[in-house]
Amino acid sequence: MKPCLKSASLLLGLPLLAMLVLFSHCAADGSLNPLIEKAGQGDVNAQVQLANMYKDGQGVEINYAEAMKWYRKAAEHGNPEAQYNIGRMYDKSLEVDQDFVEASKWYQKAAEQGYALAQFNLGVMYASGDGVGQDYAKAMKWYQKAAEQGLKYAQFNLAALYSTGRGVKTNYAQAVKWYKIAADKGCSKSQVNLGVMYAKGQGVKQDYAEAMKWYKKAAEQGDTTGLTYTGYMYFKGQGVKQDYAEAMKWYQKAADLGNLDALVDIGAMYKDGKGVATDYVKAVAYWTVALKLYEDETAKLNLLCTLPEMTPEQIEEGYRKATAMLEKFPEQ
Repeated sequence: MKPCLKSASLLLGLPLLAMLVLFSHCAADGSLNPLIEKAGQGDVNAQVQLANMYKDGQGVEINYAEAMKWYRKAAEHGNPEAQYNIGRMYDKSLEVDQDFVEASKWYQKAAEQGYALAQFNLGVMYASGDGVGQDYAKAMKWYQKAAEQGLKYAQFNLAALYSTGRGVKTNYAQAVKWYKIAADKGCSKSQVNLGVMYAKGQGVKQDYAEAMKWYKKAAEQGDTTGLTYTGYMYFKGQGVKQDYAEAMKWYQKAADLGNLDALVDIGAMYKDGKGVATDYVKAVAYWTVALKLYEDETAKLNLLCTLPEMTPEQIEEGYRKATAMLEKFPEQ
């Protein structure tokens, strides 16, 4: 590899997951009339069930206005599920204008009653500063509460705060603990970050084989970072026997899903002929895709180093291949 060529590096600190989770509820069984009658008589459980049905389109057409109406009636009686869903509707602009302040108010009401999803979402808002002043310590508090109730996304975010020292003193051992709990529940982002902790020896003894195990678990779920890091381990021969062809296989799966690091590293492998025949045209194609999708500086530098070594015809062919590849990523 030429000195100026760069490959993507293994990084810890994935963006905090800010995922909102929807729960499904039982669908309508026959006519809605009995349920509507019970809800109208003030039965809070019926009000929440009816609102959920309108929100999720279960047995009825989705109707956010009706959902909000019944959530509000249930919320007047202090029902935390209704409070959470009102917050979510303000958060995601469902029937109402997006209003993070109003969303945080309703999340707070439900969170204080121990509703795990509200605790998690309130933590996300404190971490992002949406609707409230950014406060990682408060984000930590609410993630902790939701994590202790078993919410894996809260467990992931809690671990991420411990590993980055936001809202709390950096504590790799605690990060590993919570990543492991969420990883065991199938959270692919936790599986990746747990692998990174083992690869770097943070909070645990360095163990590349264990890192590889967790990367592969994430990769098997289609996580693009897990796919890329699995490829990286084969490329470097860490935790497994070095195998460039196997590295290319995993990188390709990630690149097909638009992963930046995989696109850059595949380009470098084509440039250097590692695991594949040397092919400057394909190298240029992959780096061009990375540059177009992400304005990536590494891809830009690699192109600047490589293009002077190519003929105009080769360069044009590389760009044509890149254009064809980009058609797979219309939304990026």
